Amino acid sequence: MGGVAPAHHAGAARARRPCRDAGAGSSGRKGGGMRVALSVPETRRLLSLAGGDAEQHQHHLRWSQWRRTHQATAKRCHTARRARRQPPLIHRRGHVIRVAGTPTLTEGLWARLAPLLSPCTGSRGRPPGAHRPILAGLLWMMRAGVGWREIPSEFGAWQTLYSRYRLWCRDGTWARIVAALPSTDA
Repeated sequence: MGGVAPAHHAGAARARRPCRDAGAGSSGRKGGGMRVALSVPETRRLLSLAGGDAEQHQHHLRWSQWRRTHQATAKRCHTARRARRQPPLIHRRGHVIRVAGTPTLTEGLWARLAPLLSPCTGSRGRPPGAHRPILAGLLWMMRAGVGWREIPSEFGAWQTLYSRYRLWCRDGTWARIVAALPSTDA
């Protein structure tokens, strides 16, 4: 059975994880000589062994060095793995982009946009606010380029505008509203 790999090595071959090679430093060891700092309990343990058997002291010292190197490598790999899992940041959620030339909500524009909105009826809870002041507030916010909390109270609570904006983005209403706004190219 000489030269046969043990059972725990069985399985399909695959590429090495990138974090394994990333830590190789000048020392040539895995982890590159970087270690996690000694903890207080571990320092006490090592100091308590100082007067005893030299072989036992060396064993505990090597174990401590291996553990701290392993923890540093594991931390580096964990950080790299978490960074790879993060989706690319394209557009912050809930952020209304400032658009120069965004019109105010006039009677004519309201007549054109009102049919795009779902009716303000709810079967449970607090009745939803009217669409018109909320839409006027969102258009004002786009024109002014301010944050949610700077919206004047005449348009309603900023939380209401934010939640309606999120709802309209989710169900596609906001995309239809933006498409129906008059073009500023003229």
